[in-house]
Amino acid sequence: MFKKILVPVDGSEFSEKAIAIACDLARSMNSELYLVQAIAQLEETYILDTSINVPSERETLLLPHRQRIGITNPMATLATDYLTTLQRRLTDQGLNVKTHVMEGSPAAAIIDYAVTIQSDLIVMSTHGRSGLGRWLIGSVADRVVKHGSVPVMLVRP
Repeated sequence: MFKKILVPVDGSEFSEKAIAIACDLARSMNSELYLVQAIAQLEETYILDTSINVPSERETLLLPHRQRIGITNPMATLATDYLTTLQRRLTDQGLNVKTHVMEGSPAAAIIDYAVTIQSDLIVMSTHGRSGLGRWLIGSVADRVVKHGSVPVMLVRP
């Protein structure tokens, strides 16, 4: 029995194919669905912060620029809106759905979040690449299967 089903999506038609299968499983097992999207991190740039009182006048502290001036990742806003739309649609169908936006490498973020929430299953789609295309671009699904500790159900496009 699967109590928590993690469904990584990226906004593509391919990734949404996994949602239908995950929904069927969730209905039949009364499971919670966790829709997640991983986005790229903003590049960290650093500035000197001399406004902080330190023991020596010569010392300065480096702070991440975005933290210092309150910048948020604009992709996080788009991802949150996308996941909220999916959540509303699935909640209206009687499903228990939670969402989460993560920053970082998609495969690593998915694997880490699955462990964090103690997911019983990851349902995700592949983009159907093979050969040179897969080698050049890589496969998030392939990395999740190889490096994760949670069972993965792959949905072909």
